Amino acid sequence: MSVSVVSPGRGRAETLSATLLRWAEPSVGGPVVEAPYLLTTAVLDTPAPAGSSASGVHTHDDALPVWPHTGTTTLHTRNTVRRLVPGQAAWMPPGTPHASHPDPGSVACYTYVNAASTPSSGSATG
Repeated sequence: MSVSVVSPGRGRAETLSATLLRWAEPSVGGPVVEAPYLLTTAVLDTPAPAGSSASGVHTHDDALPVWPHTGTTTLHTRNTVRRLVPGQAAWMPPGTPHASHPDPGSVACYTYVNAASTPSSGSATG
């Protein structure tokens, strides 16, 4: 599986191949939300640079709804690839391996929810 992403300002397409999406060896991220808060949102308006932890498969200690504010966002989980549009979101329980990329010209939002404030049951989007 591969996905082409055109990087703004570079004028060339970069391909995220299955070799970049290493499901057996996700990069492990720590908690993003710091006390005393229960959630925080990261807003990205450009695809992550190749080689960063955000461009490959990674996890978070926090739960994570992924949603596009404008445009579309491509979300990879172990068994699915979803293109989200405004009004849609995907819930990622803590520790779920995933890779996510705002498509060119899009603004993607990643709301990190403190794991201690999320229910223990529930499954990832895919």
